Amino acid sequence: MINIIEKKIDLIENFIDEYYSNGGCVEFAFYEIKENYLGEKSDDEYLNHLMTATQILELINYETNFHFNKARYSYNCIKGLISLDDLPNSTTDYSDLVANGRKISLEEFLGPYFDVEKNMPYIKGRKDNSTLNSYFRYTDDECSGNALPMNELVKKHMEKFPSCDNGFIYALIQPPYSMSFGETLKDRGEYVLNFFDLLFDNLDKIVVYKWSTDCNPYFNAGKEWWGAYFWTVYNPVKDIYIGIVASTTD
Repeated sequence: MINIIEKKIDLIENFIDEYYSNGGCVEFAFYEIKENYLGEKSDDEYLNHLMTATQILELINYETNFHFNKARYSYNCIKGLISLDDLPNSTTDYSDLVANGRKISLEEFLGPYFDVEKNMPYIKGRKDNSTLNSYFRYTDDECSGNALPMNELVKKHMEKFPSCDNGFIYALIQPPYSMSFGETLKDRGEYVLNFFDLLFDNLDKIVVYKWSTDCNPYFNAGKEWWGAYFWTVYNPVKDIYIGIVASTTD
């Protein structure tokens, strides 16, 4: 039996609250694996990640079924438009979840918009029309001559990881509507690296699992075009497990 409990870390929660206010849409939940009533602490890597994945999905189900449906029901009940039995019910397909979790590399997790060897995020330009849809190393000046061959880099990444999505960097800082988190490439790149330091401490030590996005209706919105993302990360420095999900559309 695995004893998993939610972990509150004020510094991280404050940073994530600011991230949401800036327009970010990735959702995070933090957990600890503790000793159970027998004095045993699970050291099964896969099961610990599976429990983390299960917990964040249950959190999503609760929020969907309780908050959203309650508000929807209250309005429609008054209007006589709907009964309680007609409300959607968010549930998890655990057979799909259990069957499709897999351990992935740091490079696959972060995606094509990050140079793992150089610890370098690629940041989308927005200075003027000549750089608006281009990507740059965050340490470079934002000018057309410094633009990266992003289409080629994405293609190479997808060839190396055929089942890869756009990756964590993309999900983190490129929601359907743009984020406001720094005026310059340097500002935005340092923001990403600070985020990493706070959540992961040491990228080389984290353990990442990727999970099916077919196991819960939460992910349906992102499948329209932006993307649906589901990972669990173990940070051994803080000894915490992080559930990470994202799914949205415009």
